Amino acid sequence: MTTPVFATTKSLTIRAFRDSDLDPLVAIIASHDVQRTGPRTVLPKWNKTVDGVKTATSNATFFAVVEYEGQPIGQVELWGGQDKNRDASFGIVLGDGHRDKGFGTEVTRYVVDYAFMQLGLHRVSLGMMGDNPRAYALYKKTGFVEEGRKRKAVWQDGAWVDMIDMGILYEDWAAARKVTQ
Repeated sequence: MTTPVFATTKSLTIRAFRDSDLDPLVAIIASHDVQRTGPRTVLPKWNKTVDGVKTATSNATFFAVVEYEGQPIGQVELWGGQDKNRDASFGIVLGDGHRDKGFGTEVTRYVVDYAFMQLGLHRVSLGMMGDNPRAYALYKKTGFVEEGRKRKAVWQDGAWVDMIDMGILYEDWAAARKVTQ
């Protein structure tokens, strides 16, 4: 049985999760480099990460594996899609060695397009740590707007770091893509 493919972008395959993806994804997500980009502890918790991946694959509105040259290099998801408000939260994780190559832009654009065209969402939201300029630039480049900043919200590496809320609305996305409503 083949795994459903959601999309093939310029460089990547975005596809459904399969059991053989669990170990590579957990290794990526549990790495110190990835853990420190979130507001929680930076100590790898392998079992909690395994549980988190399993939960996300079954509870997310959209959960996909990002594959490059036949290997999983990360994951992307939309979750918490509020039915009444048509808002979902976005998250992406790419493993070390696969950043700064345009992969994040390809995946983010695909998922945002999918959120508006296939899921009928009104907005896509995200939260990020303020000390991640690479992520901030990616989100701005793909149409997200900073909507709020919680100053000095997270203690990280001996200093306080801001948490930033960002979002993209359907009408902004549609205007940028020149989509007729």
